[in-house]
Amino acid sequence: MKIRFPDLVANLRIDQALYSAQLMFAAHDASAAYYYSTLANGGVACAPGTLGVAGSIIGSEVCGHPADKLGYAAGAGLRINLPNTSGSYFQIQYNYTQGAAKYADQTQTGFWGYIRGGTAGFGFMSDGIVNNATGTVDVTRVQGVNAASDWHNWLGGKLWSSIYGHWLGVSYDGIANASICQPMNLFNNVILTAGAGTLFNPTNCANSFSVWGIGSRWQYNFTPAFYLGFDVLYQKLVTADSGGTITLLGGGNGGTNPANPSTVYQVTNQDQWQFRLRLQRDILP
Repeated sequence: MKIRFPDLVANLRIDQALYSAQLMFAAHDASAAYYYSTLANGGVACAPGTLGVAGSIIGSEVCGHPADKLGYAAGAGLRINLPNTSGSYFQIQYNYTQGAAKYADQTQTGFWGYIRGGTAGFGFMSDGIVNNATGTVDVTRVQGVNAASDWHNWLGGKLWSSIYGHWLGVSYDGIANASICQPMNLFNNVILTAGAGTLFNPTNCANSFSVWGIGSRWQYNFTPAFYLGFDVLYQKLVTADSGGTITLLGGGNGGTNPANPSTVYQVTNQDQWQFRLRLQRDILP
């Protein structure tokens, strides 16, 4: 029987009139679940106590599981309160994780993906990758930086403005990257994503990727309860597997992805702009 444990989290913080600072740490169970019984199911073939031999019951205890793995996250944050500015501040936080991705990107597993014209970009994020040969978990390194500065002293406090940015980097070591690339070839380059067939040609199978962005927000307060805000954000995905190709099987080709046509997409970096306009009236008692 496999025993799980909750995340253990600790922090040390100091708050002063001019600044606040904090150090954080978390321990996270990055162990994998039971092996699948056959390679066709996307997992490691196994039998009781034997890795690499076909089993019979999908996801069962008879297939065993990889050796337990402990992940962790560490971070530091700093906020500086700007004097004589009616609440303006600058703050920054850095997080470093191994086998605990959710502490850098608020999610334990994730997928980034963009399609534009005949190009696509993507990246997979997880706590760790199971090595088919050794049965161990190679933890994924995820780190991130977030920073923001907010000013409240324009036009006598009626106009607020801010600038913010972020960077997220997901890194797989050589063993983990090889474990991801192997099934891309082993299963005839066929991967199932969200119910739609995807053919992947790993011309350059390198699954580390990063995402960064910078934005600004402006808000004008007509009254304390009635204001208008405008946000703009530029974001860039430095894709995994740059130089490869993806063929999506869209709704017109027997797939379940009708939003995009069935065609070959070149894997390249992607970027996007986001805009938001918000008008709010608070209903006060």
